[in-house]
Amino acid sequence: MRLESNMFDSQKGVEGVDSERAQLRELIRNSAQSTLDALRQAGGIEYVDMSRLYNDIAGSGVTNLIVRREDPTKVLGAFAEGSFTITFPDGERYSNAALWDPRAGAPGLDNAYLEGYGHLNHVVVVVGFLPNDDMDIVQLPDAQRQFAGIDRTRVRSVCGVVSDRDIVFVSVRIPAFAYPYDQMTQSERERYDDFLDTRTDGVQPTPMFIHRGFRFVRSRDTDAKQ
Repeated sequence: MRLESNMFDSQKGVEGVDSERAQLRELIRNSAQSTLDALRQAGGIEYVDMSRLYNDIAGSGVTNLIVRREDPTKVLGAFAEGSFTITFPDGERYSNAALWDPRAGAPGLDNAYLEGYGHLNHVVVVVGFLPNDDMDIVQLPDAQRQFAGIDRTRVRSVCGVVSDRDIVFVSVRIPAFAYPYDQMTQSERERYDDFLDTRTDGVQPTPMFIHRGFRFVRSRDTDAKQ
């Protein structure tokens, strides 16, 4: 994986590099487990099949969501403290989220995955939440055109407070090695075994990830139905 091969000083000794790799892998495992545990404790309905998660959200009647790749600690903080805040630390506004209608499929949701940067030790979270009257949501000029073949017409610049009652779903992407093998589905285990076999053969395969989704049924879901 590129993650493991490019993150360390090439002039360090082999033992030092191996030790750092082991520490990094353990850090990623701990971050993944703590994120999943916190979402379960927050009452999220867990999904293995992400398509089913998105279909269930669409079937609930919610049509008006903002989706954003976010630092997992901020999302988990919303469940512990009641909210998290989206700001622009340097004061300069930029596009940082997208509008998503679950009935329309991928448009908007794919922008959150493709364009976002937030993560916790390579554990990636995308959060979908309901807008509220106090949020400032604008479309900047850079979101009115395509970029590198990506349709950005649903991309927005968002700031404001996200209540835990606003959160409709959280999706988690975890490097496969950091997810417990015995908790993978049969299909995931087969893919991971093939992934390891390919690496053993000296080929650098595409990194493999495990995806889990959590749906939160809140009182504001009903308010947002249109």
